[in-house]
This record gives sequence, structure tokens and C-alpha cells, in this order.
Amino acid sequence: MKIKFIYVLTMIFPLILKLLFEKIFISVLTHGYALTLTFLFYSSPVC
Repeated sequence: MKIKFIYVLTMIFPLILKLLFEKIFISVLTHGYALTLTFLFYSSPVC
């Protein structure tokens, strides 16, 4: 029983890590993009 549990854990754990990493990566990317746009908008001489 314990061996099966460990096996399932080793199968699922990388998937969870991958999903978490993708979520964090996408949120960082979108926030970084928004921040860059805002910074460019405010630092541009148009304002």
C-alpha cells in the first residue's frame, strides 16, 4: 500500500510542480508586462 502511495506521489508531484510553475510564470509575465507598459507610459514625454 505504501509503495503504491509513493509511486502515485512521484507521478503526481511533478505535474503539480509544473502547474504551479506555469501559473507563477504566467502571472509574473503578465504583471511584468503590465508594469513595463505602465512605466513606459508614465516615463514617456506624452504625459
